[in-house]
Amino acid sequence: MHFHLRPALPSDAAVLTNIYLTSFSNDAISHLVFPRSDPGSYKFWHDSINYEIHAPNSYFLCIVAQDPDQESVAGEEIIAYAKWNYVTVGEGGGDGDGEEELPEWPETADQAFGNYFFGTLDRKRREIMHPPARWKGYYYLELVATLPSYQGKGAAGMLIEWGLERADQMGVEAYLEASPVGKRIYERHGFKEVERFGVELRGKSWEGNLKETGDEEEYVEVFMVREAVRR
Repeated sequence: MHFHLRPALPSDAAVLTNIYLTSFSNDAISHLVFPRSDPGSYKFWHDSINYEIHAPNSYFLCIVAQDPDQESVAGEEIIAYAKWNYVTVGEGGGDGDGEEELPEWPETADQAFGNYFFGTLDRKRREIMHPPARWKGYYYLELVATLPSYQGKGAAGMLIEWGLERADQMGVEAYLEASPVGKRIYERHGFKEVERFGVELRGKSWEGNLKETGDEEEYVEVFMVREAVRR
C-alpha cells in the first residue's frame, strides 16, 4: 500500500466519523461521552466535522491508502485523519478571550462527565498556552485517528509532521493532549510532557462494561508541548 496525505473534504465526513468511532473503540472517555448504541453519537461527529472543516484556522487532513495494483479511485481508502488548529493568542483578540462553550453531547452520554472532562482539557490548554509570554499563537493537534488495521504503519506520523512543519515555518510552538501510551509516539516528534490530568473511572459503566476495582480505575490525559523551531 502507498500512503498519501490530502486535505479532507466535506464529502469525507461519513468516513472520518466511522474512523473516529472505530479507532477509539477501546477508549473509556469516548464511550462515556459518545455511546456507540446512541445514534446521536454518530450524528454529533458527522455534524461537527461538516461544520468545523470550514473554519478558517482548522485543518482536517486525511491519509489515503492506495493499492498499487489499482490506479483508479476505487483502489483508494481513507485510513486516518487529523485535525490541526492554528490558535491565535494575544491581547484583545484571538482564542484567549474566555473559555470555550461546550457542545451539546448525545442524549445518552454521561453529560456531567463530558462537561467536566472536556471543560478541564480546554481550561488546562489555556493555562499552559495562553500566558503573556506565549502571545504568538500555536498549532494545536486536537485529534488523530487511525483505523486499527493500519495503526503503527506511519499514517499518524505523516499527519503529525504536517502540522509541525507549519509550526516550524512560523516559529511557533505545538500543543496536544495524549494518553500515557500515545505519549511515547509524540515524544519521538519532539513533544515533551508539561502536566497531566487524571479522572476517576471507578463505578463508571458503558455499553455493559463496568469498571470495578482491579480494572482501569483512572483515565490519564497528558499535556504536551513542542518548542518552537525556527527555519
